[in-house]
Amino acid sequence: MGSRLGIAIEFHVENSLLGSEEETDYVLELSAAARDAGVTVTFGLGRDLLDDYADDPDGDGYGTDGRTGIELSRTLAEVVAAIRADCQEVGLHADVNETMSADDVESLLRGYLSQLRRAGARTAVASGVCNETPADATGGWLEAARRAGLRGVAGVVTYCQGSLDPANAHWIDPGSCSPSFPTYCHFAAPEDDATQRVGVWRANATSSWIDPAARGRVAIIGGIGTIDGFAESNLPCLAETDARRSCTGYSNPGDADLDAASFVARVQAAERDARTGTVGDTAYQTFSTNVRASSAYVSAIFQRIVARLAETTSASGAALSDVTAFVGLRAVERLNR
Repeated sequence: MGSRLGIAIEFHVENSLLGSEEETDYVLELSAAARDAGVTVTFGLGRDLLDDYADDPDGDGYGTDGRTGIELSRTLAEVVAAIRADCQEVGLHADVNETMSADDVESLLRGYLSQLRRAGARTAVASGVCNETPADATGGWLEAARRAGLRGVAGVVTYCQGSLDPANAHWIDPGSCSPSFPTYCHFAAPEDDATQRVGVWRANATSSWIDPAARGRVAIIGGIGTIDGFAESNLPCLAETDARRSCTGYSNPGDADLDAASFVARVQAAERDARTGTVGDTAYQTFSTNVRASSAYVSAIFQRIVARLAETTSASGAALSDVTAFVGLRAVERLNR
């Protein structure tokens, strides 16, 4: 990748609205479409999905769809192999509870990482790991992530600043957050420093995770977007979110160009205003799979993103496609060692 700005897209496979069979079909459809467009993405498999694949009462390797009660048509190993065959990456979206202790975070991560690795995934970076719980005698979420074997944590958000030492300038009172907007505290952190979020940094302790540490053992991967509403968490809703309109674009392939334009505008801003110019700079954007777009839209969206990158000018005057490169989260962590 050299000194290009990395573009890291992660889909949180959260199983919020789809059954595991349908969500797996959707993931594999997205994976193939990204492959065909030459785009690298990471699929952060979520806990509900992984639990369904582990629900195997007859021991034949096929789990159970928690919504339908029907046996899943693929094993987890088959799903992982299909994604990797498309040259895409399999990660973990841990969805750690906001008040979970370090020991519980470590136990949760170890269990799901072990399941993924047995299925053939080489997961070294996970999202949904940080929480607002201060460190105790055994540390906090960051120490737990390191002990569980993670090399990187992606998608840190504002409410996780509640786990910092209260003397830290970025500490927030978790009580100031709420389940509703605009105080949801689910913005990419640190919200006031886009350069740090794009630059990626390393940390050693939960109490100071937001402050870069020269010899930090865990990479912290920020983000260029904010999950500040249901619409923005879904790729087919980016243009509507930017225009402050309700989202109706799940089926119309023509909307793919508008969403691609919104996505590339975020990458352009990161390249122009935020990048440090060093190897490993990354524009990281997350989406969810909990609403399924049409096959026509899926076939179009990654192709349109690639085309828009070629049509958009970078800060140097070159095409944005010439100064960026798609990258998986494992590579982001390696580049920032």
